[in-house]
Amino acid sequence: MRSVGVIRQLRRYPVKSMQGEALLSAALTLQGFDEDRRYAFVQAASHSSFPWLTARELPELLYYRTSVERAGSPEVLVTVATPRGENWAIGSDELRKVLETRSGRSLFLLRDYRGSYDVAPVSLISQQTVVRIAQESGTKEDSWRFRPNLLVDLTEAEAFDELKWVGRTLRIGNTAKIAITEVDQRCVMISLDPATGESSPEILKCDDLSRPGHRRVKPRNSEMRRSKAREVRGNLRDGPRARRGADRRHYFARSVAQRRSPTGRLCQCLEAYLRMPGGHLDV
Repeated sequence: MRSVGVIRQLRRYPVKSMQGEALLSAALTLQGFDEDRRYAFVQAASHSSFPWLTARELPELLYYRTSVERAGSPEVLVTVATPRGENWAIGSDELRKVLETRSGRSLFLLRDYRGSYDVAPVSLISQQTVVRIAQESGTKEDSWRFRPNLLVDLTEAEAFDELKWVGRTLRIGNTAKIAITEVDQRCVMISLDPATGESSPEILKCDDLSRPGHRRVKPRNSEMRRSKAREVRGNLRDGPRARRGADRRHYFARSVAQRRSPTGRLCQCLEAYLRMPGGHLDV
């Protein structure tokens, strides 16, 4: 086991495609971080819980600001501030009507305790990869563009070196474990400026983006049940380390969500409590 980096930011995105919020701590479970992507607006014409309304259809979603109060409790409250200065509760008719008007689509609000993920509940990217992509594409460096949960500052490594973690297990502190099984495929979402919604398609033309460093992981259903039966709670204080071990039998899985997109997967197997930033990541 060896140290590979430091966690510089911990983030969640309470509403699908809307602006996220930086956190100092968050509970981590089999469903991801508390209140991460638990809400999504769904295009009602489908008569199902998919497709969601995303920034692909309405780029200005990226600068609708979200905030969460009482996360992890039945009284959780999510509010949304629009670019025009309105502030509404997530379930308000006013917010839904504004989005319907702006998008030209009929919508309904979906609340899913498992999260409205493309494939899996946790994502990460390295700071070095973010810098390299900005340099090669001639765009402003902004890790929010990639919408990760964890921004990792690699030690003694270069951009895209986190690609080598595929097939490995990360340990964050003493209790949290996440498995990395695939790499995300590039997606038009990363070409959208998170502050303005403007598109920079040159990002998708970067040679290295044929293998982007943003990744997610998901465990087998049987392993999920096993993990639930032996949940571990712990505290990852400033400076926790995560390690990569040779013993991988508890953590691997294939995606159960390939019907939506061929992105990579990342998932935690033990419940933990993360305190960031500044946590050391040993992989």
